[in-house]
Amino acid sequence: MKEKATLKRELGLATATAIVVGNMIGSGIFTSPQSLAQVSSPFITILAWIITGAGSIVLALSFANLGSKYP
Repeated sequence: MKEKATLKRELGLATATAIVVGNMIGSGIFTSPQSLAQVSSPFITILAWIITGAGSIVLALSFANLGSKYP
């Protein structure tokens, strides 16, 4: 008899990070940097990207934690 193939129900760090990045990028990646660069200095623009990146990591870790607790 053949064994039935099943999928693993897990969400790792890489997968959670990809989900968060995909949600953040959307179409805003094409409009946000231009409007931010027009009204602020380059330092503020880079700082905003760093803060957003840190938030993405926190959100990805939250998704990974939820994925491991509720498979």
